[in-house]
Amino acid sequence: MIKEKLQMFKRLHLTADLTLTVLAYISAFLIEFTFSAEPHNIVVLFHNHLNLLLAIIPIWGLILLKSPHAYSYRMKNFRFIALNVAKPVFISMGIFIALLMYLGPLIELRGILLLFAGFNIALLYLFRRVILSALHHFRARGYDQKNIIIVGTGHKACEFFDLAKANSEWGINVLGFISENGDRPLNGKSNLVIGDISILPRILNRSPVDEVYIALPTRSLHKVEQLVADCQEQGITAHLTTDFLNTSETFIANNVLGAPVLTFSKVQRRMDMVIIKRIFDIVVSGIALLLLSPVFAIIASAIKLDSRGPVFYRWKVVGHNRKNFIGYKFRSMVEQADKLKVKLMDKNEMKGIVFKMKNDPRITRVGRFLRKYSLDELPQLINVFRGEMSLVGPRPPLQTEIDGFENWQRRKLSVKPGITCLWQVSGRNNITDFNEWVRLDLEYIDKWSLWLDMKILARTIPAVLTGKGAS
Repeated sequence: MIKEKLQMFKRLHLTADLTLTVLAYISAFLIEFTFSAEPHNIVVLFHNHLNLLLAIIPIWGLILLKSPHAYSYRMKNFRFIALNVAKPVFISMGIFIALLMYLGPLIELRGILLLFAGFNIALLYLFRRVILSALHHFRARGYDQKNIIIVGTGHKACEFFDLAKANSEWGINVLGFISENGDRPLNGKSNLVIGDISILPRILNRSPVDEVYIALPTRSLHKVEQLVADCQEQGITAHLTTDFLNTSETFIANNVLGAPVLTFSKVQRRMDMVIIKRIFDIVVSGIALLLLSPVFAIIASAIKLDSRGPVFYRWKVVGHNRKNFIGYKFRSMVEQADKLKVKLMDKNEMKGIVFKMKNDPRITRVGRFLRKYSLDELPQLINVFRGEMSLVGPRPPLQTEIDGFENWQRRKLSVKPGITCLWQVSGRNNITDFNEWVRLDLEYIDKWSLWLDMKILARTIPAVLTGKGAS
């Protein structure tokens, strides 16, 4: 019954969100039309924008529905709500703009899209603020309470109790503690013990309990199975603290071959977000390859006129989960540059296994220009389109570099490599320690989200145009 109510709330909330999104677009359209310097027939113009609106609704609906915190209010504050409104709007807007770039000119819609994004975020946030304020008001007065029993009397158990009491607007009502061996909780909470674990079924039977929070020490983990079974028998949700694992790894409850398991991974792989990232990569790289084809032709001609050798540099690199592939770049060095590198190793300016030299004599005149503005990287869009790389991700290493990696550095291979990442927008030639470079890659992996990808792409454009940190 509770799950059905939550699903109903989510459907109604999504309907309201999409209604507000439509209202935001119409408002942006009316303002743009009102202040437009050119005369337009509003009926004809609105009919054209109606087609765009029909594309907006499913995109926004899918992203909002798949956003994990878009409809979560308990134990959340206003700042958290604001961030989790902005993220799906910007992700949806990125997909929508990519679609528009593929279908036709974007310049005419620039003003209306900026207004729409601003109105959309403002309306969705204000709507959630009203809901959250109302929930806080009613929960602080005893309504919409979730009754919880804490199994355990140790530090974690008391910490959870204090947190719930200090935030009455969360609507969490702790009925009491269940002790393990007659132990009493600390800090004057001994009068809140309502029984021990041997009589948990009886307590659940006679009390209006919504959830049970199990916070037992490591030595008592063998008792957890029975406690969870007691809760499941009466249809009550049980939570188990995992601090006993003593690990910072990201983990999820999973099912492998019919057996319940805890899956540990440093990389967060929500399949829906990975699919959206891949679609975005295909659309943007495909459009970019089409639009930049004249630029490719000009660069190819310049390379041929400047020095002997092929237009493209093909390099064997290591990708996601140590899978090898051929990467492409515009050639920016003389022929046989890889063999000449051996003679320059004593001039390496990068601390670690990667070779970097600011005034590398192997770089051609055209190559120096290409590298300054990262134009030599453009052919990697082919690798992105083929799925070997992503727009955003750690730089793909050479096999010879992998052989010299320390174990902790190999974690950068746990995601698909990319054209740009944190190290690039941080001024890549200003970083002279390979360990720092890898730390930036791992920071990206640990904090990955579609929103982070969008921010890195946004920072990459000015970094490339100004030649910041490149040489």
